[in-house]
Amino acid sequence: MGSKKSKKNNQENDYDPEKTRSVIDISEKYETSDLEFFEINDRVKQNLAELGTLSDETSKSYNKILGAISGNDYSRLSKELDEVDNQTRALINQVNSDLNKLGCSSDEGWLSGSQRASRKGRHQVLAKSFSAFIQKYQDQKSQYKKNNEQRLARQFRIIKPDATEQEIEDAVSDENPQLFSSLILDSSKSRSYNAKKVLGEVEQRHTDILKTQKAITELSELFIQINSIINQQQGAIDSIESAVEDANVHIEVGTVEVEKAIVYRRKSRKVKNLLSLIYFFKSLSFHSNPILISNET
Repeated sequence: MGSKKSKKNNQENDYDPEKTRSVIDISEKYETSDLEFFEINDRVKQNLAELGTLSDETSKSYNKILGAISGNDYSRLSKELDEVDNQTRALINQVNSDLNKLGCSSDEGWLSGSQRASRKGRHQVLAKSFSAFIQKYQDQKSQYKKNNEQRLARQFRIIKPDATEQEIEDAVSDENPQLFSSLILDSSKSRSYNAKKVLGEVEQRHTDILKTQKAITELSELFIQINSIINQQQGAIDSIESAVEDANVHIEVGTVEVEKAIVYRRKSRKVKNLLSLIYFFKSLSFHSNPILISNET
């Protein structure tokens, strides 16, 4: 019963791209208001900040585990690390899901060009921050795996001093824990007290290395997925900005033409008014001439 529950929890904490697709399908069926968009936007920011804190805790846990002296200490510290890892995975999945919601809401048909560009820009900023975290978290795990392998190799030599470098490398990288244990037990030294004392921790470290490698692979796939989305969004943003710039150019050209028309109309009015004045004075002069002639007579 306990194993089934544990298996279910592990599945929920995996970085599952299928969950991303289901989010996209659902979010396309309704319009996301600005209020909803910014609520998700703020939640992503908060979760990214929390992921940064968990990353620091992960580094501290790695250092403690690598310095563990006894198998009991290693087991206890590994459980503490598992709790931090589970929290981190849950937040990573939440951020990934929310980012896909933001991405979908940026393509909704009712948005204006400027609204679409604004949403895509905000989404891309958060996606880049998330990508940077995934890269950092992946590097942390890769370094931890490397250090753990070095520690495991030293312990392997204690149990089996006659092991070759190739034998140690194959044993450390092999995915079958039983094969790893059998290689140790085949050694005559494995019956010594020191070897038996170290054997339990060696097996734990080997299992931990395999688990870490699985997480690194999943993070690598997620990193590629996120950066693919970022690149797609950048192309869309460039296209929208280009369209907005073209529209602004047309508006500016139209404004200039309107201003020219206004100036031309004003000039036309001035000319018309001037002609009217000339006509008025000519008419006035014409009507006043008979009077002047009669006076002269």
